[in-house]
Amino acid sequence: MQRRFLTGLEVECQTFGAREGTRESVQSTSLAFLEEISRLCPSLRGETGVFLPYGKVLVDCDHVELATCEADSPEGLVRVLESLMELSRRACRKLAAAGTPLRLANNNHAGVLKGDAPSWGTHENIATPTDPVQLEALALPFLVTRLYAGAGGVLHPTGAYVAGVRPYLMKRASGGDTTRQRAIHSTCRRESLGGRSVGLHRYHLLVGDGKRCQYGVALTAGATMLAVAAMVHDRELAANVAAVMPKPIGRSWCRTIQAFHRLAGPGRPLRVRSEVIDVQEVYLEAARRFVARLGESAPAWTWVTLRRWADTLRAFRTGDLDWLRERLDPFAKHELFAATLGARGVRLSNVRGNDDSFARLSLIDHSWHEFTDDESAFAEWDARGMLNHRVVDSLDPGDESDPWIPAVETRARPRARFLVENASKKRHIMSWTRATDRRTGATWPLLDPFATSYGPEEALPPDETPGGIDRLLDRLRRRMEAGEDEPPF
Repeated sequence: MQRRFLTGLEVECQTFGAREGTRESVQSTSLAFLEEISRLCPSLRGETGVFLPYGKVLVDCDHVELATCEADSPEGLVRVLESLMELSRRACRKLAAAGTPLRLANNNHAGVLKGDAPSWGTHENIATPTDPVQLEALALPFLVTRLYAGAGGVLHPTGAYVAGVRPYLMKRASGGDTTRQRAIHSTCRRESLGGRSVGLHRYHLLVGDGKRCQYGVALTAGATMLAVAAMVHDRELAANVAAVMPKPIGRSWCRTIQAFHRLAGPGRPLRVRSEVIDVQEVYLEAARRFVARLGESAPAWTWVTLRRWADTLRAFRTGDLDWLRERLDPFAKHELFAATLGARGVRLSNVRGNDDSFARLSLIDHSWHEFTDDESAFAEWDARGMLNHRVVDSLDPGDESDPWIPAVETRARPRARFLVENASKKRHIMSWTRATDRRTGATWPLLDPFATSYGPEEALPPDETPGGIDRLLDRLRRRMEAGEDEPPF
């Protein structure tokens, strides 16, 4: 029975540089951002970015990407994500003071929401004891009904309001890649984590949105970890899902997820479809059975997640929009959109065909997700007491009881300690799975995602010795340019 859990996020950020119009200007400003953020805390260079105690920051072509370290709970994930965002805010303030402004947002599209809109991903990583390919039949019903994983948006040109943005960019049910043929149940990055002794695989999901409300981030991570565990261990789940899951619309899972995520027509009250709730309740019950079988060994976060999941489905079922607006991005943003347009005498019901209103909504949407702006729409909404979304107390990076060491029980802790102890030794280079001394060729492995310390010193393979390290870095740079960055765990 699975007792260890692992999750993480890779946030591709919409990135605005000092001078819009050229990819090179944005990229150069982003590289300056990497230099600035590396000065704010213990850090070491990685092959394709900078490692911080809370994860990794890199520049992927024309955008900044934040990759959280390995977390073993939803609260741990929220904490390290918030720390990465706070360090990003501080770095951007320093750049702005030096005359080089940079803005970052975790939204998943630019401009109005339509099929050809520029898009960015918020990729989830989940550890599972089973090869993700084997989960397809049970994963798809769960993922297409996981409305709390969305961040909300208004479809152009219809004006329909949807729970999630990424579902409208999916092209396949399963398999796929990370760019043109994105799949709901993505298996394009399947791999073993830490070898046979660990017995875990990486499940890399592309279908969720970037969210600002902590509640939504924590619920998505926790419910997904428990649902995946139930898919592997619960014998009743398959039959129970089959009893309530409708056949895919037009035999298309992509059409189905888009239909399920449609919350309302223009200006209509938000409503979650009953079949969506029915399916999610089946997974919730299977998760309850799984946690009950763990008994006293069940992590505390599992019980908290079950309660959050049940409360959210109850609010979906009863139409408790006030409760939902305080905790989940799609419902909060809908209220914000209506209020902002209403102040200009425009109703959401009149958005269809109104390009000016769509343009204004896209600006509000971007502001909501702009986490480096202290005066963003989200920051203002939060400051006004409109939200009740926090699942962890505020904690500045470096103010942990053990400074700079994240409160997770994963290999992120020994990696952070290595960073603290060796940040001044610029000859070291980091990866998720090892640290390397470029001068001597010594390397220290960190293969097990739950390791408590680095392994004993080893020698680099022949082509990765100090004389060959530049060749290694060249290969890694080519991988990055091809969109093949190394996995975060």
